[in-house]
Amino acid sequence: LAIPLKAVFHKNGKAFVRVKEGKTAVIRSVTLGRESGDLVQVNSGLALGDRVVVPGSNGSAVTP
Repeated sequence: LAIPLKAVFHKNGKAFVRVKEGKTAVIRSVTLGRESGDLVQVNSGLALGDRVVVPGSNGSAVTP
């Protein structure tokens, strides 16, 4: 899976994303792989169909 790089944030050396669940967003830890342009590969922590919240997109989410 690949998601926009700007959807990822780091805390204490770990990578996280916000995933939309219903009307809310939950924080999920992810393991990242290669970067390509403005996308980054997610090796674990997301499933096909998860909706990732991208900051600056008015709360809309993208599906990897």
